[in-house]
Amino acid sequence: MESDVRFFRRRAAEETAAADRAITPAARERRLQLAEAFMFRLEQLERREAPERV
Repeated sequence: MESDVRFFRRRAAEETAAADRAITPAARERRLQLAEAFMFRLEQLERREAPERV
């Protein structure tokens, strides 16, 4: 089973690649927004999983 970190990283990369292939500016913008959302979730998850430094 795929970890959450790996899932969000993969989905962000897929959406970024899809944005590069998008035909219309609106489609490109939607894909970039999705990629940003996946990256945001990934960053939150990584912060939560990272050990606290004292």
